[in-house]
Amino acid sequence: MSKKEPPEQADQTQLGQNAKKWGEKTWGAGWVGIPDALLHGQARLNISAAELSVLLQLLRRWWRVDEEAFPSRQTIADATGQSVRTVQRALDGLVRGGFIEKRHRRKNGGYTSNAYSFDGLIEALKPIAEELREEREKRQAAKQGITQRKSRRKKS
Repeated sequence: MSKKEPPEQADQTQLGQNAKKWGEKTWGAGWVGIPDALLHGQARLNISAAELSVLLQLLRRWWRVDEEAFPSRQTIADATGQSVRTVQRALDGLVRGGFIEKRHRRKNGGYTSNAYSFDGLIEALKPIAEELREEREKRQAAKQGITQRKSRRKKS
């Protein structure tokens, strides 16, 4: 993503830069879009390290805006190296914090993995994202002001 463009307008140039940073093989294996507001706002939102780890695994499996993520607790535990109980506590914390909603799913007459949606997280990140955007605009304006002052001095 270009610093000058909103994330939804990420162009192929930036995707190419990411491939250069990470290497073609690593980048080509897949990637997950994580808003900077989540990483920046983790402490402010009171999301623990274990909860963030679990949340990243959930987001990794959320492919389409109109679908839910539904990895099992065991799948998350295997991916994070945490116990299933630790994963469950993290999921409970994310639900209590209002960041995720959990929906029980049934398959063949029994229960299967839960489905998770992220509406609460999305809402919680909006004010943080707005602050980050305002800070970036202030930095850019200050940078432009410095550039303009320098160019005026050169003309004198």
